[in-house]
Amino acid sequence: MATHQNDNVPALSLALLAGMVARPLPLFVPNMALRKVIDTLCQHHPAMLERLHPIAGTTFLIVILDLPFNIKLCIQSNKVYAQLIRDKVIPSDVTIKGELQPLFEMLSSQVDGDSLFFSRKLHIEGDTSALLTLRNALDADDINILEEIVGGLGPFQYPVSLFLLALKKIGQTLNDNINLLSQSLMTPANQRMDVLKADTNKMQSKIEELNHIISQQEKKINHLSKKITKSTQST
Repeated sequence: MATHQNDNVPALSLALLAGMVARPLPLFVPNMALRKVIDTLCQHHPAMLERLHPIAGTTFLIVILDLPFNIKLCIQSNKVYAQLIRDKVIPSDVTIKGELQPLFEMLSSQVDGDSLFFSRKLHIEGDTSALLTLRNALDADDINILEEIVGGLGPFQYPVSLFLLALKKIGQTLNDNINLLSQSLMTPANQRMDVLKADTNKMQSKIEELNHIISQQEKKINHLSKKITKSTQST
């Protein structure tokens, strides 16, 4: 069955629902946490910063379709600067657009970015070589973003890991249920659209058939008109 979904419209998911709830909240506290994570990441992986030197001055815009904010990532000579922003369009060298899960999988090196791109789960615009340099810098140190976040929690690392594992399982179950509900709601609409498309194609075929008949009749009329004209001239 054909699907009718705009690439810029996220699918119904747990992240989308959570984003709707979080939309009114200010970004000040999340930005503090994000900067802490990025600073810790740079301290633990100085070799990563060295690998990023070729793209110093590059700005990445990560557009998260199912959350009410996006990420501005600036690569500097000895630092990486990250900020949560509301804007979906800013001056940037690279724009990466997608839903939260594939974006996180790419940055965590869980899934190859090329496969996500060719499957249309991610859309990339701009300097793709800069994005490749960023991915290679993360892959070279085998950096897992989630592990880096949890690793900075000290004595809370183990209980938080257990909590996140349980949350992941619960979230996957909820996402499966949400996807099922979404399909149940969208199936009648998609079926109706397919019927309308089929009816439109039939109507188009009939119109073409009528146009052909009209064209044939016009030719006959023109032929008859010429014969009448010749007959009149003869008399």
